Amino acid sequence: MNAAIEGAPRRPVHYWYDDGLAEIGVGLLFLVLAALFAVEGRAPAGSLPPWFSALGLPVVVVSGMIVLGLSMRAVKERLTYPRTGYVSYPRTGPARKWLAGVIGGGVSFLLVLFLAARPDWMIALPALQGAAVAVVFLLLSFRSGVLRLALQGVLALATGLIVSFVGVGTSVSTALVFGSVGLASLISGLLVLAHYLRTTAPPAGAA
Repeated sequence: MNAAIEGAPRRPVHYWYDDGLAEIGVGLLFLVLAALFAVEGRAPAGSLPPWFSALGLPVVVVSGMIVLGLSMRAVKERLTYPRTGYVSYPRTGPARKWLAGVIGGGVSFLLVLFLAARPDWMIALPALQGAAVAVVFLLLSFRSGVLRLALQGVLALATGLIVSFVGVGTSVSTALVFGSVGLASLISGLLVLAHYLRTTAPPAGAA
């Protein structure tokens, strides 16, 4: 009885991940971030401004959050809700969404500036990035009760530690961390989506 009561707040959040769409969206966003840093890392020296990734990161994060929010709602209305129903989620005001995006981008920007001032810390950047991503995924896993999110967090931490140990260029290392997380999240989401489509019925009368 107590377990059922304690698990009740997790059910709506868990339902959000039942179709894998959220992970697909997050995976694509991380892959775009990885591409941003890969371009910076592979570009000829001096061909890009020094603030390329520092400015590009918050732009991609904020715009990506907006696009994901709109597209996720549209796809779920067409695919998920007709199959397994609609669950009302606590609504987050647009001001809070913008604030979260600005804070995330601002923290990333300050981290880049700090590491530029302390180049001796650059070797630890992938580990710090992997740890930060791992914390986010672990918190999401705890909040939703979805174990695979925790596994993706562990993968992010492990990738960050390995890349730091290998010691590749800063931009390339960031691309590797974000790329591995994005690829894992995308594959996980696609597998979950395939299972969801096999095990749920389409709307009556649908083709």
